[in-house]
Amino acid sequence: MIHALVELGYLDTVGPVEIESITTQDIAARVRDAIEATMDELTPAERTAAARLADLVHRRWDRAVAALQAQIEREHGLQ
Repeated sequence: MIHALVELGYLDTVGPVEIESITTQDIAARVRDAIEATMDELTPAERTAAARLADLVHRRWDRAVAALQAQIEREHGLQ
């Protein structure tokens, strides 16, 4: 029944690329909020580590968004 609803356009399925994009966006926001909330309490070395973590999380998010965009373009015949 679910397959029929998808085929008829009543439901959309979500694949791993979409899940990764949504998940990494959420993680990036939480990391950013945590760093902002604790920045004043961190030592210089901890600030450096926090900045590196934030950069790594942001890069992962960028890759996930790029993968999602590429998938959307493939699905719509834009590539």
